[in-house]
Amino acid sequence: MGRHWFGQSPSDWTFKTGDGNTVVLAPDKPLTFWSQPVGGQRYDDLLDEDGNKITEIRSATGLGDLPPGSIPRFQGPEDVWLMWVDGGVGVRFAMLATDVGDTLALVPDTVAVVAAIQATLATLAHVARTGLYSDLAGTPALARVATTGRYPDLNELPAPGLQYVTKGAEGWPVRSSTAPDANRPAMWIGASPAPPNGGAYSLDNDLWAAVA
Repeated sequence: MGRHWFGQSPSDWTFKTGDGNTVVLAPDKPLTFWSQPVGGQRYDDLLDEDGNKITEIRSATGLGDLPPGSIPRFQGPEDVWLMWVDGGVGVRFAMLATDVGDTLALVPDTVAVVAAIQATLATLAHVARTGLYSDLAGTPALARVATTGRYPDLNELPAPGLQYVTKGAEGWPVRSSTAPDANRPAMWIGASPAPPNGGAYSLDNDLWAAVA
């Protein structure tokens, strides 16, 4: 999934205790990052805002664009969303990736895509079980897959299972019309006489279902 951005949010500042226990900003503070609040693995595979490799972050000095004490933007290690930051005071604080909202915004679209895939698989499963294509009305791409056994998006790999050849008003069509894969059996469906054997028609492993 890649790296995620951290820092430069309203909560990303470094502080220290001043006179009279007042809280004051702590510029140029070195920060290290860890996988756990206590112990754990140190994360030292970081990138600064310009993509340069770094092992720790320092809070802003106030001499640049950022105010003193603010934690600048940086990228964490691959696929890490949460880190525990240590400023050297004996306790670590959780820091969450700032681009988590962007990722969550993709969830509804992803769910819709998954639902569409599930519906497609259910339809094809119905066709495989029953041999009926009524559920494919209005979906010519799926109908083409079901009737030809071919998946153009999969580099023309043949579909597994039985192929069908249906007798029309003008007689039996050639096998390749709806059963193009000679390595898989085909079910010929139609009234007598049986489909011709050999040539462009029925092969030795094919079946014939005689219907009125």
